[in-house]
Amino acid sequence: MAAARLLGRSILLAEKDGFAAGYIGSAITSCGGRLVGPLSSVAQALARLEGDDLPAAASLNVSLADGPSWPVADALVRLGIPFLFLTGPDGRNLPSRLCGAAVLTKPFAAYQVCEALDALIRRHDPAPARTS
Repeated sequence: MAAARLLGRSILLAEKDGFAAGYIGSAITSCGGRLVGPLSSVAQALARLEGDDLPAAASLNVSLADGPSWPVADALVRLGIPFLFLTGPDGRNLPSRLCGAAVLTKPFAAYQVCEALDALIRRHDPAPARTS
């Protein structure tokens, strides 16, 4: 299975567009991930990262309702949580501190989201997810 590491793992989704959030969220859950979100703003995403139940990975739209998702990415880096930026063809202008981040450029297929998140989790935690 291409996205085995998503099974049972929580994936934070920060996306301001309702249609895109539905599409990406559906991809995550169809690959066995537990969807956290969608969260449409930087403020919502940062609040969600303050709890004890942290996600295994995150998918961030570069542009959220209250500004660029850079503060969320910075928090994920501090917490050691792998993440993926989703962006349109003109949105690859990341701040220099985030230039090494994984990026998936729209348009993309649902399976590409799952594969990209799976690859991030695989690099971060090579042990497969445990399901009960």
